[in-house]
Amino acid sequence: SLKVLQFGEISNITSRGWSALANVLCNKSSIGSIFVSNHTLQRISLFLNCIPNDIISSLQLNTNNNKFEVARRKILKHHFSNGDNNLQELLEMELRVICHAI
Repeated sequence: SLKVLQFGEISNITSRGWSALANVLCNKSSIGSIFVSNHTLQRISLFLNCIPNDIISSLQLNTNNNKFEVARRKILKHHFSNGDNNLQELLEMELRVICHAI
């Protein structure tokens, strides 16, 4: 599995490019989407160190070897940390996903 993404001397990654990478690391559209997001990539090597904070946060979480724990932490961070009631979404999920999400 890919743990390090090296861009070399490329330094002109657009905001659209960063947004796409952030979405791969943590697709916040639903709990299920977060669960199947990338939990393996841990580091981005870039000529200029201008990596957005949300990507840095996901990369740091991904360093945990327990990928179910990584998914759980991303779910808790993005779906339950702001006080929103997302229980309906949990009720609609498959049981195997719920068990790992919580």
